[in-house]
Amino acid sequence: MKKAVQAMAWVFLALDAAALVFFLVWSLTASSREGESAYAVAFLLVATVFVGAGGGALVFSRRSGSSFGLGCAAFVLGLPIAIVLAIWISNVL
Repeated sequence: MKKAVQAMAWVFLALDAAALVFFLVWSLTASSREGESAYAVAFLLVATVFVGAGGGALVFSRRSGSSFGLGCAAFVLGLPIAIVLAIWISNVL
């Protein structure tokens, strides 16, 4: 079970890192008119916090062998993905 949670956490980290790159590109190309650049920078900062906190917890828990830390890291990394999926599903319905 621990290996499955660890693999899932690494997949979540990869997805969050891809979102971080997307938000970085968006913040660099956003227009300053109508405040689009402010939204882009805000999303970039939030994504950076999630990748930093979740990735740091994942690496630390992997080194120390903590199952609780691994679960917390997977939760932190999976939270943005769950929110995006919930918004997408609610918009489809």
